[in-house]
Amino acid sequence: GTLTLLGLILILIFLGSKIRISIAIIKEASKAVSAVPTSVIYPVLSWILLSMLFIYWILLFLFLRTVSSENRFSIITNTSIASEILNITGLGMVTNGMQCDPTLFPGDTLSHTLFVTENSSNDSIASVSCFFDKFVTSNFALGLQVYNLFGLFWIGNFIVALGE
Repeated sequence: GTLTLLGLILILIFLGSKIRISIAIIKEASKAVSAVPTSVIYPVLSWILLSMLFIYWILLFLFLRTVSSENRFSIITNTSIASEILNITGLGMVTNGMQCDPTLFPGDTLSHTLFVTENSSNDSIASVSCFFDKFVTSNFALGLQVYNLFGLFWIGNFIVALGE
């Protein structure tokens, strides 16, 4: 306790002139802020503008990400029997992961099941379904995403430069 107090007193003695200079700088800075009060508001305004820009950029990015030229649908079969039955009916041999056209598959919009049959040997149900796989984005959408990223950097730097 005593050594700490002694150390603080020695620091105050040797750094007294530096502390006086620091106090004078703070007084001058407070005079400058009182002369131009908007200098306190601008950092908050800049943060709000940058936040709005970033939120807008995220929303536009998500919108551009969902733009697609086509949706890709893929075949899902639970047995090889269904593939053989479709081959006999003239639709060709199908395998899991193969692309398909959902308009050729009856049923609701989620399952698109084309064929369900019972196998006489083990009474299992064989089915072929066409399910949504992924969005296929075009090169145009990719170009717009790059342009959007460029716009984010450009406008973000413009907002930062307003405070310079």
